[in-house]
Amino acid sequence: MNLAEIYTCIFRQVKMWATINEPFVVSWVGYGLGILAPGVEKPEVGAYEVAHNLIKAHAKAWHTYDKEFRSKQKGEHGAADWVEVVR
Repeated sequence: MNLAEIYTCIFRQVKMWATINEPFVVSWVGYGLGILAPGVEKPEVGAYEVAHNLIKAHAKAWHTYDKEFRSKQKGEHGAADWVEVVR
């Protein structure tokens, strides 16, 4: 049994799922500026590498939910607080 199966058994009434909370903070503040954990200061590439991996992880989770659980649970799945960069 995987984590998604456990959650859908326990939380049948939950209709909105978020895979990643504040990915901007995780990537930029944690790996770009190095202010929050894990404290890696690599502004040139660190934040972009982490954001890339977060997007891939979110996509995998979304597709798994869509394929295996959406029809049973009738819920929604997304990521919380993505920040749009405006120049």
